[in-house]
Amino acid sequence: MILNEFFITSKVFKELIILNYISNNESCTQRDMSSVCKVSVAMINSYIDEYSKNGLIKLDYQSKKTVSYKLTSKGEQRRRLLNIKYLESSLDVFNNAIIECKNIIQNICIKGYKNILFYGAGEVCELMLRVLNDSDDTGLSVLAIIDDNTNKQGKLLHNYPIVSINEINKYNYDGIMITSYTNNDIIKNKLLNAGFDCDKIIEFF
Repeated sequence: MILNEFFITSKVFKELIILNYISNNESCTQRDMSSVCKVSVAMINSYIDEYSKNGLIKLDYQSKKTVSYKLTSKGEQRRRLLNIKYLESSLDVFNNAIIECKNIIQNICIKGYKNILFYGAGEVCELMLRVLNDSDDTGLSVLAIIDDNTNKQGKLLHNYPIVSINEINKYNYDGIMITSYTNNDIIKNKLLNAGFDCDKIIEFF
């Protein structure tokens, strides 16, 4: 299961992580769980005591220092329920992100942009491309994706070429959308310092 920094502080999310981890690793230790959950071993010990009292897990003491953990049938049912609830919550977040991307695309079109480049071949870019590919004709075309990572250049993302900033002039574009949150200011300054028209720079964030 992929950890999500937005949910990691939730007690119920930690419960889901621990139950899933025990389900897949019966020989795991509390230190292992501590590392996965990003909490102290003492906190894991507290959680284990709680789950044991609630009948979710069973502790098998193989020696004074060695303990194995197994989910009970009740624990397995709880694990499945939490996974379903997690997927429902994740889907809500994803759907909200889709709506946000659609609104941004609509605003770009209203401003008159028709042929644009994305700058930053990350998750935001991928989501925007997915929304565009799944939408009816918006009148907006993505010509290519710029990225400074040489390992990405020359590859495709959703069938769109990933190019370096030096290849921008090959395209007849009227806007460059920065799709990187972490490097937004760096990319914007890089474009401005290179002489690109500020009116052609679109910021997602």
